[in-house]
Amino acid sequence: MNNNLNKLKKCISESKLATIEQEEFLELLSRANEDDLKDMVILFENDPEYILIMYNVYKAKRSVLKRRDKKAWADILLSEYKSLKEIEKE
Repeated sequence: MNNNLNKLKKCISESKLATIEQEEFLELLSRANEDDLKDMVILFENDPEYILIMYNVYKAKRSVLKRRDKKAWADILLSEYKSLKEIEKE
């Protein structure tokens, strides 16, 4: 496991996610590239609440994809875009 993934594992293990959710989220993050992981480490270390936010977005996207609901997908992306713009302002 690379250094950033280990740091994420530590952050996520200290989060409010249930153990099964932590494992699921880490498995997903293990597929990300090193630059993305580095940015997530910074975000999660500075504000651990984003762990839950990002996990919930992932779960919502997964659910919408299963239902093939284009409107709900667009709503999630718009909400995520607005959230990212807010993060950029910080």
